[in-house]
Amino acid sequence: MSSPEWVSRYRDGQREQVWHELRQLGGVVDAGLAREAQLVCDEMALRARRNIEVIVDRQPVDGHYSNCAVFVSFWAQVTQSNHSGQPSWSTR
Repeated sequence: MSSPEWVSRYRDGQREQVWHELRQLGGVVDAGLAREAQLVCDEMALRARRNIEVIVDRQPVDGHYSNCAVFVSFWAQVTQSNHSGQPSWSTR
């Protein structure tokens, strides 16, 4: 099977279409596409991290957005707990 170029399409802003295609797989990805599917997940996580960092950087000094610290703490725990580097996709 040829590559559907999910990562480059995701980066180009076709995020909804890429996620739609991935959902259509039903959670089981052909072994040949598992790496690319994992890269899309990694890209999504990086995008989420950048968005959270922007929110935290914009936090007022008076602590108006104090709940952001909870998200940053959660993100730190998640990124530190997954050291396997293995795709979380089931493969055929």
